[in-house]
Amino acid sequence: LFLQGGQGPTPKQRLLAWLNSKLADRPVKNFTTDWNDGTAIGALVDTCAPGLCPDWRDWEPKQKLRNAQEAMNAAEQWLDVPQLIRPEEMINPRVDEKAMMTYLSQFPSAKLKDGAPLRPRTNAASVRAYGPGLEPRGNKVGMPARFTIDAFSAGRGAVEVIVLNPKGQREPCDVIPNTDRQNTYSCAYVPSQSGEYRVIIKFAAKEIMNSPFKVMVEGAADPSKATASGPGIEPRGNQVGKRTFFNIFTTGAGEGVADCVILDPQGRQDVIKPVITRQSEDNYLVEYTPKVEGLHSVNVFFAGQQIPNSPFGVMVGPHAPPLTPLANKPIEATKTPIQQGSLSAALGTCANLGSGFFIHILDVFVHACGYLGFAMGII
Repeated sequence: LFLQGGQGPTPKQRLLAWLNSKLADRPVKNFTTDWNDGTAIGALVDTCAPGLCPDWRDWEPKQKLRNAQEAMNAAEQWLDVPQLIRPEEMINPRVDEKAMMTYLSQFPSAKLKDGAPLRPRTNAASVRAYGPGLEPRGNKVGMPARFTIDAFSAGRGAVEVIVLNPKGQREPCDVIPNTDRQNTYSCAYVPSQSGEYRVIIKFAAKEIMNSPFKVMVEGAADPSKATASGPGIEPRGNQVGKRTFFNIFTTGAGEGVADCVILDPQGRQDVIKPVITRQSEDNYLVEYTPKVEGLHSVNVFFAGQQIPNSPFGVMVGPHAPPLTPLANKPIEATKTPIQQGSLSAALGTCANLGSGFFIHILDVFVHACGYLGFAMGII
């Protein structure tokens, strides 16, 4: 086998050419270093007996001894290829070239035995997972976190999802196969606490690309802590065509967004479109203009749920006409001035009469009051 004779390729060249015809996905250029990580012998065994080493693409090159042992043991047991060299020798960069050629020259005539444990070829590296439930942020406690697993080009294999909460405890996750040709799975879990979750996804017992996914879960919103106040939600006082407003306060209500839906007396919610402005982290201004008279329903939401006392019943009154100018000029009030000379003369007269005059007048007044009281008593 090792003699060079005549013209044409040498036995070494012919063996190398045959090997590369089988190893299209893992070509080799020599019989030494290209075989050291164990993946080439795994690829060769699986090519000669598809399904005997179907996972060789997922083998870790650093685990070279384990790789070589798995492939060489399978070849010996099911292809009748004796281990003319040991796995420890194959992974050595100084492995004897002729010994390697002797061992590999057995494969062209290898025959698969009956009952071999052939497995479908799988490729966990081709599995993709995506969706909100795997995003670094945006998921909340108590809210379903959904995502999709796409295993279309990965072959056949079991899907496993492990969801670990911040305490390292496993939480349930629904994994439902979809009835489509894309071989996809719909998954969902409901976080029970805030903090960093880890979502581990495996296909055919091997983790897929980007697994584990790290997901930061935020605290749950508490709409019961949100409040609203302002003329726009008062039972009365609002008028057709007159813009009104109210505020939504979300202090202590957690993460969430405020919203408002207004139903007119006919139950239509597309007639009045409130304008919502976030004035600060926990304060929203809501403005709207009623279009018709009657009882309106002002529904205030936080984090998708009604806040306390919502919906608010608001009775809208008729449009108030603007004030118009009076047709006639208002009447002016007149006041007769007191003549300064007359007032001075009166005061002078009283002064001339002396104090006795004032005492006499007072005495008359007191007696008059007494008679009046007596008369009232008789009556």
